[in-house]
Amino acid sequence: MTNSNEDLKRFAQKMETACVNRKVKLNNFAIGLNCTREVMRVVPRIAHLDLSNNNLGDEGVILLTRALVKENSTVIHLDISGNAITQIGFKHLLSALTPLTSIISLILGGNNACKRNRIGQEGA
Repeated sequence: MTNSNEDLKRFAQKMETACVNRKVKLNNFAIGLNCTREVMRVVPRIAHLDLSNNNLGDEGVILLTRALVKENSTVIHLDISGNAITQIGFKHLLSALTPLTSIISLILGGNNACKRNRIGQEGA
């Protein structure tokens, strides 16, 4: 995401909407870590979170999972596909899933650790 005023306005509008309808769809938004922190601010009120194709990487998914656990999130659908997450990020995600019993749908495809079935062969 560039730091243009227009992009920041769009992001702020999405966050306002998220608080009302409990759905955040920020796929292909290139939100980066700073905006990920803003998303985490509203995590307790979100049920559906789509952060696909944002290149969050391991650092972003670690930040996300920490916030989900800390805020005792009620997210039921989480899409973090296409975010260049490696096995490091997936290991952190898997350890965070134990207390996150609300998640019933988790979409992970298109990440670095998913290519050539590396998760299945090596485990997370």
